[in-house]
Amino acid sequence: DDMAEADWAQTAVEMLYAGGIVNNKGAGVFAPNTNITRGDFAMFLIRALGLTADTSDQFDDVDPNAEYAKEVAIGKALGILKGSGDGTYNPEEPISRQDLMVICARGLRHIGRIATANVDAALGNFTDRGIIADYAIEDIAAMVSAKIVSGNPDLTINPLGNTTRAEAAVIMDRIAH
Repeated sequence: DDMAEADWAQTAVEMLYAGGIVNNKGAGVFAPNTNITRGDFAMFLIRALGLTADTSDQFDDVDPNAEYAKEVAIGKALGILKGSGDGTYNPEEPISRQDLMVICARGLRHIGRIATANVDAALGNFTDRGIIADYAIEDIAAMVSAKIVSGNPDLTINPLGNTTRAEAAVIMDRIAH
């Protein structure tokens, strides 16, 4: 019911919801302009990629009853989700755009659907390229080169910004199709 707030993402959200990839945040509410949490993002990605794995190992701060718990454990088992380095994943925190792209690239690499890209060719036109973290630059270039991420009309990629649920859904739609 609230997709008028992000009509540009409505088709993607509806298709992904029907396919069981994205969740709602209450009866008829997707909350498209709300920052997506790290837990919900992991759930979206693992479901979009159709991945399975042993779920016996989990990050210390993931509630086993959380809606995203299974997918976070799958991502951890497959090495797609690395966490914060201290055994935690911070599932209720918003995810930055650069971290989202790094994790997406790991997932796509796991299934053989993304290749290494020429960083200069892929990112040369973005005015904020210089603020992309060193650990993220190659994965962001791969995501742009694969046309899964296109950046903003103002020629920024906004790597340090958070990702909305609508933005994440559009990326998942591009990955799933």
